[in-house]
Amino acid sequence: MSEANGIRDVAAKPAPVPDTPPVAAPLWIVPEYMREILDEDPAAAQELVELYFADAAETVQSLTASMLLADARSLCDLSHKLIGGSRQFGVPAIAAVAEAIAAHAMQGDWTAMPSSIARLQSTLLLLSAEVNSKLDA
Repeated sequence: MSEANGIRDVAAKPAPVPDTPPVAAPLWIVPEYMREILDEDPAAAQELVELYFADAAETVQSLTASMLLADARSLCDLSHKLIGGSRQFGVPAIAAVAEAIAAHAMQGDWTAMPSSIARLQSTLLLLSAEVNSKLDA
């Protein structure tokens, strides 16, 4: 760091991105609207769940492709899509991992990207089992 004309010049080194938080149970915090659908129309609830998982799986594939191309913009866009959908669906753990992926991309931290995407995939598998057990109950 240097000071010139009373202005502090800070190197443009990004702050480190924390590791993604550990997965805590329950993964699915069922939103109120979903509880109502579960009570009134279980088939519609199942359809919403299937749509979420199909979209999430497609997004993970796209994230992986973007990682291989080192396409930071695409990684950020896809991560934010997953963050919004996951928050709406009641899955903050998925949103947190997607936030870490976006942060890694913005900072150009390509070494952390594969483990974050793997964590996203494993968290989605755990989530799927949890959601299915709640729907089957």
